[in-house]
Amino acid sequence: MWKTPLTDEMRRTRNSWRAMRSRCMNPHDVSFCRYGARGVTVCDEWRRFAAFLMDMGVRPAGKTIDRVDGSKGYCKANCRWATKEEQTLNRKLVPRRNSIVLELNGKRQGVPAWTRELNLGTNTISRRLASGWPLELALTAPGHKALGIIRKSRKTGAAA
Repeated sequence: MWKTPLTDEMRRTRNSWRAMRSRCMNPHDVSFCRYGARGVTVCDEWRRFAAFLMDMGVRPAGKTIDRVDGSKGYCKANCRWATKEEQTLNRKLVPRRNSIVLELNGKRQGVPAWTRELNLGTNTISRRLASGWPLELALTAPGHKALGIIRKSRKTGAAA
């Protein structure tokens, strides 16, 4: 009997399912300490890939599995396919640049999303806030990138 080759979408979906199971059930997985060791589980139904696929559907490009409530396990009622930005808004706030959520004029998003949207340097917003800038100014003042200013590296003298 011949097996039908997996499409890229199906392979992505299966890889997400395998990684989810491994981080929750395999003590040798590098992420087990943040999932399985903390009590994050996979529902019994999702121990079979076919059931997972029926509940979640094929993984969309640019998205990964996300638990809506981070204190609960993986199951149909608590999971969705989400972008990194969507997951950033759903994460516990810890002092890491990628997980800080900022709100301006009713719009909430993580520092990396603001950085891309405002065409600022990678660490500009974080540095401004750490220096005591008000949030509105930290997000609205143009940066070197936005102004087209080419900064030279202090170490090499080359354009940074």
